[in-house]
Amino acid sequence: MSLKIAFAIFFEGMMQYLKKQKIQSNDYGERILNYLDRHYCEEIDFEEMAEDIGISYSYMRKIIYEMTGQSLIEHLNLRRIEKAKQMLAESNLTIAQIASEVGYNNPQSLNRFFRKFEGMTPSNYKQVKL
Repeated sequence: MSLKIAFAIFFEGMMQYLKKQKIQSNDYGERILNYLDRHYCEEIDFEEMAEDIGISYSYMRKIIYEMTGQSLIEHLNLRRIEKAKQMLAESNLTIAQIASEVGYNNPQSLNRFFRKFEGMTPSNYKQVKL
């Protein structure tokens, strides 16, 4: 076998391997995002989450960063804030109730992350939306 043919076979094999890895990564990415959709309002142990999905915690963090440009915890907090915004606009729940509903142990945590992502407090947001 010539070197040229051997190289072509090797290159084709590498391309198939990389394509398989990308598909597998996308599948894990969808599983991670679905898990977060279902459990965002709970206290999530990321190590257990990764184990449930069948990958390592570090690989899970890498996948989320590649998909979203955000860290895993930042992405989770952003999901919580998006849900809090919806609840602020559509319900009469208190800030404390909303904090609890979206997975924060106290209203101060909701306030801190809300201000970080939205530039205002939840109560200011609610006033603007009314």
